[in-house]
Amino acid sequence: DILLMDYSMPSPSGPELTATIRQCYPNLPVLVISMHNNLSAVSSVMYAGANGYITKDRDPDVLMVAIEQVVAGNSWLEPDMMRAVMRKQVDQPFLSAREKEVLCLLAAGHRNHQVAEALFISEKTVSTHKTNLLHKLQLNSTADLIRYADENGLCPS
Repeated sequence: DILLMDYSMPSPSGPELTATIRQCYPNLPVLVISMHNNLSAVSSVMYAGANGYITKDRDPDVLMVAIEQVVAGNSWLEPDMMRAVMRKQVDQPFLSAREKEVLCLLAAGHRNHQVAEALFISEKTVSTHKTNLLHKLQLNSTADLIRYADENGLCPS
C-alpha cells in the first residue's frame, strides 16, 4: 500500500496533512505529487515525513519508478531536486527549533512582543534569538532575516 497525495490542498496543506498521516500511520509510504518544482515545497513535505516527491509533469514511467522505490521502503526525489536539497543542507547553518520558530514568526510580520506572547517567552529572549539568527546567518537586519527565510523556504505557509 502507498498513499499518493497532491501537495496543493485547501486545508490542511500538504505538509500539515503529511505530518498528520505520519503520526497516524507511521509505516505507510507517502509519495507527494505536485505541480510545484521548488525547494520550499519539497523540503516542507519531506521534513513532515513524506517518503518521496515527484512533479506532475514527469513521464508516467518515472512516476512508476518513484512508486516502486517508495513502496520498497526507499526515499525518492528527482536527481536535480536531491542535489538542491543536499546543497541546502550543506549551505544552511544549523538553527535550533526555537530559532526557527522565532524566524518564522518574524517572517510572518510579527513584532518582537507578539513573538514573545505567541511563544510564551520574554521580549528579551526574542531579542537574543534574533541576535543569534543574525549572527549565524551573517545578516544585518530583520528585513534581511525575512528575505532569507522567504528565499530559502524555511517557513512554509
